[in-house]
Amino acid sequence: MHKRFVNHCTIELILSPTTPILIKSGKEGADPTKPDMEFVETYHAGGKSIYLPGSSLKGAIRAHAERIVRTVGGDRNPNSPNKLWASNPLNRSSYDYLERFQGDAPKIYQHSSFTDQLFGSTEIASRLRIEDAYPIDRAALRIEERNGVAIDRVFGSVAVGPFNFQVCTA
Repeated sequence: MHKRFVNHCTIELILSPTTPILIKSGKEGADPTKPDMEFVETYHAGGKSIYLPGSSLKGAIRAHAERIVRTVGGDRNPNSPNKLWASNPLNRSSYDYLERFQGDAPKIYQHSSFTDQLFGSTEIASRLRIEDAYPIDRAALRIEERNGVAIDRVFGSVAVGPFNFQVCTA
């Protein structure tokens, strides 16, 4: 199934944010001079740089692809009415086949939705690989620190208190 390349395509993209973007790191440091939410950083091309993780990009692309196939194709594939275009993660019954065919990868792949076959799931590997995105010119990056406050949706009051965060504007 995943033993050889049948079709192979490499696409290179240049992403330019039209609005400020933040992909925050999951860790918080003890340094009080740093913002509460920092951009993810790594060492790349000889220095420290922010980047967009491939997993974050893949998640955004998958969500958009699922929206497209549900809009254009409806719930089910017309060529195979038992097959979903995109599984609904909130509907656990759409994943019943995982228990029936546990450990049988070809059967699981056959019964998986189109988007699960393309982007992968907890049971099958992805056919799509998206690498991390690094800035072309680190010197041209504009990182700003902004302030915010979380509002409690039920009471309409301040939820936690003020916080500050980094965003990349260009």
